[in-house]
Amino acid sequence: MKVPNTTWRIRKGTDWFNESAQDYFSGKRSLVVSLPGAFTPI
Repeated sequence: MKVPNTTWRIRKGTDWFNESAQDYFSGKRSLVVSLPGAFTPI
């Protein structure tokens, strides 16, 4: 399965950057895991 090419907000230090999934995962084998937040609304 491929990760859709979306843009994510990535924090590096104290700054925030827009980074595409293609740039972030290019040339890597990755496992993406998602968990619901404990105090987030449904």
